[in-house]
Amino acid sequence: PWWTWSICLGKYVHIWEENENHRIGCICNALLWFPVFFGILLSFLICLFQLDFSSQKAGMLIGYILSYLPFAFINRNLCIFHYMIPLFFGIYNLILLVDYVCNEKARGFVYLMLIHFSVTGYFLWSPLAYGKRVGDINFLF
Repeated sequence: PWWTWSICLGKYVHIWEENENHRIGCICNALLWFPVFFGILLSFLICLFQLDFSSQKAGMLIGYILSYLPFAFINRNLCIFHYMIPLFFGIYNLILLVDYVCNEKARGFVYLMLIHFSVTGYFLWSPLAYGKRVGDINFLF
């Protein structure tokens, strides 16, 4: 279904394979997409309970929903690259959420952790995304 990529349940799409240990495909960085998804949910709850629909957070939520919603009406398999615009809105929403929720000292730590998760996820899943040779690639599935 159309909503599966936002929580990294989308199908791994095989693009090319030379042998069992050397392949290229579309796969999401779960260490980035999960915080973005939960940030969207938390921002929605904050905006809903505070009845604040004129803030930047609400603008990012509306942008996320409006850029994500058209995929609900497409009746074919969708790949991760279709969802890049909603991901951009979600990342910006996550930044606004961290600024809103955390104090100044905690903000730096949370930003460092998010950057760390993103980079770690990149190196974990880059063999699948860029066709790098690794010995045991099956642990990523």
